[in-house]
Amino acid sequence: MKNSPKKKAPHDHWNHYWTRGNLSSCEGAGALPLPQPLLDVWHAFFATLPDGATLLDIGTGNGVVPLIASTVAEQDQRRFSITATDAAERLQPPDGTGLPAGFGDVRFLPSTPTEALPFDDASFDAVTAQFAFEYGNPGSSLQQVARVLKPRGQALFVVHHPESSFATTARIELEHLAFIQHSALFQRAHDLLDHVIGRDHGTLAADPRAEALRSAFNRAAAAVNERATHSPAPEILYTALRYVLDVYRTHQEEGRERSFRRLSAAWQELLFARQRLLDQQHATVGREELKRIQRLARLHGLHLEEQEKLLDERSRILGLRLLFSRTA
Repeated sequence: MKNSPKKKAPHDHWNHYWTRGNLSSCEGAGALPLPQPLLDVWHAFFATLPDGATLLDIGTGNGVVPLIASTVAEQDQRRFSITATDAAERLQPPDGTGLPAGFGDVRFLPSTPTEALPFDDASFDAVTAQFAFEYGNPGSSLQQVARVLKPRGQALFVVHHPESSFATTARIELEHLAFIQHSALFQRAHDLLDHVIGRDHGTLAADPRAEALRSAFNRAAAAVNERATHSPAPEILYTALRYVLDVYRTHQEEGRERSFRRLSAAWQELLFARQRLLDQQHATVGREELKRIQRLARLHGLHLEEQEKLLDERSRILGLRLLFSRTA
């Protein structure tokens, strides 16, 4: 299938992701609980904030960090004033049903990049970000974070590490997406559907062109399935197969127009996923980038107090924990 020439907005791939109700920016982590080490980091940090603390979560997505903050506050009979921003234009946070009461009071501000925060100086006791800060311009973002933090306020960021399990999976999935495109799975499905929709089985049974198209589609599907069976992270391969097979199984009932529309939408899903994965790969914070962030932080009056690799129960890296304090 050829890519659509239609121009996309800068955040279309994230708008699409958030409007599907995903809570976390990591694929497959659409709902709590997060990995325990991440939960522990946030619980420990929010436990230090006083009742009535003002909290800003940047790059919030649908509010996973505000949700944790609200949970901690409720457990300790406290209340935080939480503002949540994201550069994406469209968000879909949970409606609050069955969630901590404080979460319903979170003020969500889409279309609000960290590089241009619309708040007064010294507005917040704390600023947080989970797999978000590193996606923006670090210099402009740190300048804004330092500006809106109160004196002696703290900023806690969890950022992607190039050797984390998330980054490793992202690299594998990008390779899978390249393989799907190379296999021409979606083009083979399109060609087959274009030939068989609206024609009766008797005619198709004697049609060598239909048989050739079917064989080409089956070979592409078999190649994708074979790759999935040997992959440590096969989900995106199985998702692609499920998309095309579901469209093919229902093409007689759905008809030509709806079948092609569904196939095109499925392909667009994979293109959006590819762009999100590329964003993540470009956002990882390795040793040199961390030094750069530390220099920029000092320039804007922030001191990096603590840095720590977060490990899961199998000693795999989840990310880096960076704790900053405002120095003046």
